[in-house]
Amino acid sequence: MMSVQQRGPYSSLRAAVASFFERPLRDVPAFEHAQDWREEVNVWLREQRIPSRLFVFEATRVPTALSSCLILVFGVARGGYHCVIQQGDELVHDPHASGDGLERITHVGVFADLDACASQRNRDPFTRQPDTSLGARRLRLCDHCDAVHSSRVGGYATQFCSRTCADEARAAVRA
Repeated sequence: MMSVQQRGPYSSLRAAVASFFERPLRDVPAFEHAQDWREEVNVWLREQRIPSRLFVFEATRVPTALSSCLILVFGVARGGYHCVIQQGDELVHDPHASGDGLERITHVGVFADLDACASQRNRDPFTRQPDTSLGARRLRLCDHCDAVHSSRVGGYATQFCSRTCADEARAAVRA
């Protein structure tokens, strides 16, 4: 992975994406200023013909299921919003010159390789039925099993990835 440093405040996402995809900073737009920066990252990926899509979900820690993956981690550092690259809990690259990482995690971002999952694209991950709105759904971390899931699962309030996890969690609370 190429190590690209941010230039100025509010450019950590740009530098992290440049590092992740081994591109010079000048070739990556300033996503941070876009109203929907997540979508702007995905538009740039399509324009560059990079077969990936960025999915970002709320999290206060890196999920166990992603411990072996390189991921973008968003949070608070030096009094502002910041983005770094991690593998599990290990800091791989901090675009800021200090290299201090994050004080607190607020979101985790995963680049899905569209070539690798082409057979599952446009399918709901739980029902396996065609679902063209999956990319627009809000992704979250299951409070029970660390799985990443969409926010419209089984009628629950987006905390669990399946009815089984919700039922197991409720049973554990009753015990």
